[in-house]
Amino acid sequence: MSCDQFGFAVQLVRRDAESCVLTLAGELSLRSAGTVCGALTKALLEVDRVLVDVSRLRLTWTPAVQVFPSTLAAMGGWPWARLVLFGADAGLAASLSELWVTATVPLAADEPEAQQLLERRPPTVSRYLDLEKAVSSPIRARLFVGAACTDWHLDSATTR
Repeated sequence: MSCDQFGFAVQLVRRDAESCVLTLAGELSLRSAGTVCGALTKALLEVDRVLVDVSRLRLTWTPAVQVFPSTLAAMGGWPWARLVLFGADAGLAASLSELWVTATVPLAADEPEAQQLLERRPPTVSRYLDLEKAVSSPIRARLFVGAACTDWHLDSATTR
């Protein structure tokens, strides 16, 4: 278990070869968002499938919930990195939904449902590529879109 000076705790509940389960406890705020980001990043680097029990999480600064999708995106997003939250109370679940967090980071009622959601593509997936002004940029863009479609199990996009 790790705890920062703000009374926020992250506990590794279980880890196997394929996934791990973390519990977050305390206030999710501007101050604790860095701790959450660090713990999620470390877990996603070690195993690419992470379940997060948020049943003991209290949201004191609503924008802090963006730590979940932003960390997932920084780690490559689906399918390379998979993150599912579970156990949120009604208030936290509403905040996650209102701020579109659940579009990229699924929310489950409990751990068994969260395990199932690890295997499904979230409703929204995204990826980005910075392109410079160069003759090769259109080719790089088409290759990038084709690779993303393959990773996301989508039919290839038609380009002209």
